[in-house]
Amino acid sequence: MLFEATSTRVIRAALLGLLLVGALGVMAMHIVRSDRGARLAQLELTDARLDGEIARMKRVNARLWQDLDLMEHSTIGWQEAARREHGMVLPGELVIRFPAE
Repeated sequence: MLFEATSTRVIRAALLGLLLVGALGVMAMHIVRSDRGARLAQLELTDARLDGEIARMKRVNARLWQDLDLMEHSTIGWQEAARREHGMVLPGELVIRFPAE
């Protein structure tokens, strides 16, 4: 270093200055944006909730496709839908209803 060129010393000092400025910038960013961890945790919770909702919707969708298939290929689907949605019964059936508590 004793016989080092001036340009080399200037370049070394500039690189050291840039390194220090970069380190200070990163530290400042973490101080200013300290809520990043909390935001990430919130996004992970939202992602998990949405994954659960997607799974529930896939189950509902599969049941609806099954109901549609029953209605298209047999009378069982129509009978079940008429019973469930309109309270219809077959001739000779007896329905007993209990009052709600």
